Amino acid sequence: MKGALRVVVILLLFVSPLFAAAPTTKPAGFKYVSVTTDLDEGGLPKRLHRREVYFIGDKAFCVDTEGLPDLVIDLNKQAATDEQGNRLSLPDLQARWDRERNVARAKIDKLRDQNLVDRAKLEFDPALAVTSEDGGKLVATNPLVRYEIEPAEVDPQFRGRLYEVIRLLTLSGASATQPPYVPLAVTDELERRGVIAADAKATIKSGNKQSEMRIQSRITPLSEDDQKRLATMLLPAGGF
Repeated sequence: MKGALRVVVILLLFVSPLFAAAPTTKPAGFKYVSVTTDLDEGGLPKRLHRREVYFIGDKAFCVDTEGLPDLVIDLNKQAATDEQGNRLSLPDLQARWDRERNVARAKIDKLRDQNLVDRAKLEFDPALAVTSEDGGKLVATNPLVRYEIEPAEVDPQFRGRLYEVIRLLTLSGASATQPPYVPLAVTDELERRGVIAADAKATIKSGNKQSEMRIQSRITPLSEDDQKRLATMLLPAGGF
């Protein structure tokens, strides 16, 4: 009997670690900054839009010019809450703009001016042609837009969260006069390649006129100390 008990104890010592709970680790934290500059006809800055997002734990914090969060994104729920308490859901936003595209497609078929038809189709179904040039530069074009992109690789552990947030911000900031479909098509291509636009120039044609903008993006990893320090400012409870 004692021998049998001894065998059982030895087996438990070997087997029990197999059923031990795996240690939980927080996702790696990082900061994403994107600056879009609208240029005038002389190539000088006309308007600048800066987007700064901190990824900490299962949240992403979009901060204003004072460094305070004006949009908090729950990455697990794919939903965001703004300063006024309004809730934005990525699936809802995607469904809304899919409906808008279907409505637009139906209207396009009724247009008589072929130039308007062609333009409208490209706005709602961009069909970008993407090529790689010497030095790694990406060029994404259709008859209305041209993006020249100097890419920078994104750490694989950041990618899923980053592109999810970029899509949510693109959709939430879109409007009838500035639909999201071309920026989303560019994001899709960047995600396929696992990169961001470190430096890019976009040229948009509108009739006989064209406008240009410059896009710059950077990603900076955040250490544990960085995340703890930032959490005291960004999280409601002042910490994790």
